[in-house]
Amino acid sequence: MTLFLSAFLYTWQRGRMALCGVVLFAGTAIGQSVMPLAVLQDSISHVLARYHVPGAGIALVHKDSVIWAGSLGMRDAQLQQPATATTHYRMGSITKSFVGLGILKLVEQGKLTLQSKVRDIAPEIAIENPWEATHPVRVVHLLEHTSGLDDMHFNDFYTHSSNPDVSLKQAFAIHAISRRVRWQPGTRMAYSNPGYGLAGYVIEKCSGQRFEDFLKKEILLPLAMPASVFRTDAVTLRNLSKGYHVFDNQPKEVPYREIYFRPAGSMLSTPEEMAHLVQFFLNRGSYAGQQILSPNSLERMETPQTTLAAAAGLKAGYGLGVGLRVADSIATYGHMGGIDGFYSIYQYIPHRNVGYVVMLNSFNVLNAANSDQCMTAIRKLLLQYLSPGLQEMPTPSIFLTASQLEAYTGYYTFANPRIQLLSFMNYLMNGKEVFVRHDSLFVKGLLDEAYPLVPVRVQGFRKCSEARETTIFFTSPEGKQVLAIYSDFYEKDSLFLRNLWLYSLLAGLLCMLSSLVFAGVWLFRHRKSGGWRSRRVYGQWGLVGASLCLIAMVVALASVRVYTQLMSVSVPSMSFFLFSLLFAGCTIVGCFLTFKTLHQRTLPVRIYLTVLAVSALGMLVFMSYCQLIGFQSWAW
Repeated sequence: MTLFLSAFLYTWQRGRMALCGVVLFAGTAIGQSVMPLAVLQDSISHVLARYHVPGAGIALVHKDSVIWAGSLGMRDAQLQQPATATTHYRMGSITKSFVGLGILKLVEQGKLTLQSKVRDIAPEIAIENPWEATHPVRVVHLLEHTSGLDDMHFNDFYTHSSNPDVSLKQAFAIHAISRRVRWQPGTRMAYSNPGYGLAGYVIEKCSGQRFEDFLKKEILLPLAMPASVFRTDAVTLRNLSKGYHVFDNQPKEVPYREIYFRPAGSMLSTPEEMAHLVQFFLNRGSYAGQQILSPNSLERMETPQTTLAAAAGLKAGYGLGVGLRVADSIATYGHMGGIDGFYSIYQYIPHRNVGYVVMLNSFNVLNAANSDQCMTAIRKLLLQYLSPGLQEMPTPSIFLTASQLEAYTGYYTFANPRIQLLSFMNYLMNGKEVFVRHDSLFVKGLLDEAYPLVPVRVQGFRKCSEARETTIFFTSPEGKQVLAIYSDFYEKDSLFLRNLWLYSLLAGLLCMLSSLVFAGVWLFRHRKSGGWRSRRVYGQWGLVGASLCLIAMVVALASVRVYTQLMSVSVPSMSFFLFSLLFAGCTIVGCFLTFKTLHQRTLPVRIYLTVLAVSALGMLVFMSYCQLIGFQSWAW
């Protein structure tokens, strides 16, 4: 293979787009592409403009060389400063891949094992685990997100101190009450940033160094990534892209904030250096002739093993900081990362020896649709460029009898919520109905279209668009039938009971909203007589007030535009808190006065007010159960 290096830096004006980069051409890789590189770059520039994303870092990688590493667009939209191959972007959760590599390095050095108990390594970190005696949290559970720990609370996210250099031990003490294992460790996956914070602390305890220093020495420098850092310094700040939210088709700059759990998402890197990570994975743990980790360690990193689904044979899902996804018959390994103002991904395809990196400088945690669509469009272009024949041959289907398919039918409740606070909403909204239609098994979510499953073994299935098994049915040790789709875990449950809860809540909500209509009628009827001021109607006005408070709570949540508004005392967060208390007060007083004067009303009015009061009380019980009454998001 003939390689030649062409370093170039050029800028052209196409709308507000600019391009700067470094290109290394690998003849065999580019020979497979039907799209010239300049056409690809131009197409990506148009995608960025369509979604109003100021800039993006891109790397196209072959096992033997970097095809192209550079940036398109602006790193500073206001000053019109173009991004380059050496522009720094925040990597977000891609940091987890480096933590996984660091743990595996310690394993190869003999300083711990994946089965080591976390409590033995770090007893000073308090974790409440009801299964500690028989099923302790182990290091491998932290990396595979199978510890059962809740994800970050609002109080855990960004540092509030003027000194961002908070130790990991101090970070775990901030909201210690949330460090509770919710189910038996090693059974199901639920994404947990604190889990990776704890994995970083394990690195510090076993290496005797800060996790940043250990990863720098053992991983980043051998990968020729000296500019990649976990804490900002003067050089990084000079090269750092601004981060943006897109509001009304205009990018708005996001301030830079440090996070508490740095091992979960604090890394900053460049397109040029992230390309080296992809080469490392494609070369099975080797970079520039140096074997940094063994191929066996890389294979283990890519393979989930601790979940019940993995034990039943499902290989798709999350490993030790690397995940396997199958879409459009293309199986890719890698990781995504999202943090305020930045959205990144790296993926690689081992059997094709290619991969890529994308870094966007626009992302809003609460409204990711714009960045998601931009990222999806760019990824499709990159896959088209790297090779038009990346699709795998699908795993052959097998025939299952009607009775075999019927054994899997029923309703399955979502049972591994990432955030426990939202568990009941997940119960209501995120279950799956499985049924047989036209001799095929179908899966349908509440608001999703049904899709067919293709059987590839008796209990394993894939979608029609997928090349590998991604869905599996099995029986848990407790005897429950389980549906696993990638890392999502569903347990067979009662559809009737779910519907009873869901439609009762919807009916109660509609009844409460109807009181606003009747309030106008009541005012109109009694406007002259002054009957609306009568004591016997005080109760119904209390219930009307409860309905108005409920609407105000929804408006407060809908007005939240950025994540940090929930992390601090802001107009939306304080409004939700106050109106939730007012809702409770209006409901209790309104119901008391309504029932006290009910005998004075006509039968139709009596029936309506009884239903209205019961609806308001039911809504109050539901919201109290969900911990929403008096919810102080800034303290959670």
